[in-house]
Amino acid sequence: MAIEQRRLKHKTKFSTNWKKQKARIAKLKHAEANARHDALHKVSTSLCQNHPKPAGCTVFLVINKQC
Repeated sequence: MAIEQRRLKHKTKFSTNWKKQKARIAKLKHAEANARHDALHKVSTSLCQNHPKPAGCTVFLVINKQC
C-alpha cells in the first residue's frame, strides 16, 4: 500500500492516471478492511462457540481499532 501511495504523489492531481492510482489504493484499503473484519469475526465466532456462556447473558466482543 505504501508503494502505491508513493506512486500517487508523483501524479498530476485529477489526471486520468491519478484517478486510476486512487482507485488502486481504494481497492487495497477495502481488501485490508475486509481482512480485518473477517479476522475479528472468526475470533468472536470461535469465542462464542467454544466457551460456555452464563444463563441469560450474551457475549459481546467489542474491539476498537484506529486505522
